[in-house]
Amino acid sequence: PEVPASTQRTPGGSWQRASRCTTSMPTASSPRSGLPQPMTSVVGGRQGPPGMIGSVVFSAGLSFMHELSIAMRIVEMVEAEVAAAGGGRVEAVQLRIGQLAGVHEAALRFAFEQAREGSVAEQATLCITDLPVAVFCPRCDRIVELPQITPLACPACRQPTGDIRQGQELELESIELSEVGT
Repeated sequence: PEVPASTQRTPGGSWQRASRCTTSMPTASSPRSGLPQPMTSVVGGRQGPPGMIGSVVFSAGLSFMHELSIAMRIVEMVEAEVAAAGGGRVEAVQLRIGQLAGVHEAALRFAFEQAREGSVAEQATLCITDLPVAVFCPRCDRIVELPQITPLACPACRQPTGDIRQGQELELESIELSEVGT
């Protein structure tokens, strides 16, 4: 059985997977201002960001180091793929992130901005497709999408299950390239 995908309606009336693409971190004036905002910190006698290596603390008290290592690995993977393709400028990087992946989206976006500096992805847009949690229900004999991440139980029959089929992903789905000089 197929796992239901998160979808959203487009202005033209068709359906597509929900994803968010931005080229920069949300700011206090942005429509998504409810997200934690980065605060600068001092590392090695320098105030950061930009270009700092160290921990940025978000106003919600979340650590930045986990997402920084993920962002750095994404940039490494993008650079390797671009080199294998013969070069080009990266326009967009598409990720698929499950709700149970343990990744804080705002921190990852901020980390990506830092990690991409000086790389082939320096001007790239980061697009993230959120993947909801889906589990296999043995009583209903089907894969069901959960309306929230807990409890891990079928929403139709309330059967508890730990058979997670979607929601733990952290995948580099695609890289959009353009010719150098375009």
